[in-house]
Amino acid sequence: MHTRRERNAPDPRDAAVIEHLAGRSEAEGERRRKLQLELLDAIAQISSVARRRIITLHYFQGLSLPEIARKMGRSMNATYKLHFDALAELGKIWGTKGHKDE
Repeated sequence: MHTRRERNAPDPRDAAVIEHLAGRSEAEGERRRKLQLELLDAIAQISSVARRRIITLHYFQGLSLPEIARKMGRSMNATYKLHFDALAELGKIWGTKGHKDE
C-alpha cells in the first residue's frame, strides 16, 4: 500500500525531474569545490608549519593522533594541544571568511 506522500511524489524518471536534479547536483558540486578551495586557503594561512602539518596528516591523510605523535616525535599531550590549537586557529580563519556555520 502506498502512502499519500509516495503517491504524490514526482516520478524520478520524468525528464523535468532528472534535469532539475542534475542541475542541483552540478550546483552542489560547484559549491563543494569552492568550499574545498577556500578550506585549503584557510589551512595555508595557519601560522605554524606544525599546526598545518597536523591538520593535513589527520584530516587529509587519515592518520590518528597517536600515529602523528610518533611521526612528529612529540608526546601525546603535546600532539593533542597542537591539534586543539590548530583547529582553534583554523576556526578563527574560517570564521573571518564568513563560514561560521559550515
